[in-house]
Amino acid sequence: MFCTPIAEVTPILPDLPRLPAISLQQIAELEREIDRLQRTEEAIVVATGAPRERGCPPWVVLGVKAVETRGIGAA
Repeated sequence: MFCTPIAEVTPILPDLPRLPAISLQQIAELEREIDRLQRTEEAIVVATGAPRERGCPPWVVLGVKAVETRGIGAA
C-alpha cells in the first residue's frame, strides 16, 4: 500500500468526480502489477552489477527516464 502526503492529493481533489470509477479488485490487480514491476526493476539493477548507493532508485542506476503517457482504452 502506498502512503501519499496530503499535499500531493489536495490539488487533484477537484478532479475526483471526473476520474473514472475503479473497483477494489482493479486496484488490487494494479498494486500487484506495480510490485511485480518493482521486483523486476530491482533484479535488472542487481544483474547489471552497477554500483548503487543506499536509497538510489533503480531507474537512476540504470540511467533511464520514466515518462507519463496516456493509457490505451480498455478492449
